[in-house]
Amino acid sequence: MLLMVHTGYPYRIEPTGAQRAMLMPTFGCVRVVSNDVIRAREAAWQAGEKLSNAEVQRRVITEAKRTEARGWLAEVASVPLVQSVQDAMPLRLRLFECQACGLVLDRDVNAALNIPAAGRAERVNACGARVSPASFEGALGDEAGSRGKPPGGTARVAA
Repeated sequence: MLLMVHTGYPYRIEPTGAQRAMLMPTFGCVRVVSNDVIRAREAAWQAGEKLSNAEVQRRVITEAKRTEARGWLAEVASVPLVQSVQDAMPLRLRLFECQACGLVLDRDVNAALNIPAAGRAERVNACGARVSPASFEGALGDEAGSRGKPPGGTARVAA
């Protein structure tokens, strides 16, 4: 039996004036992109067109940055803009379906099950398929913030 416990932590940030000046344009651009995603998906639906998430992202971010009307989108980082497209994905696109066993999970639940398994180098994933822990060892040192293994074979841990 799988028992899931959802916890929440309240946070309050109080940015300085300079931080606020940096964050507000990003928040505004994310809001515009989110609204554009809704409009693009609705227009595609009415036209009987199926849009992939990548196509929506291309239309509302990449192409929009090249227009005079939305050129200011290029003034902020693209990561929050792309995340706003991901957040607007319909639920049917946010499901993971295992081709091997037919298990269907919300992608967030699937990630929550598989990421700890990878960290512990478990031998099976969420649906019981075998995974290779060796594939994770090669990534050590490649990720941001990783210091790799020093000579002698002992991994260092940042304090």
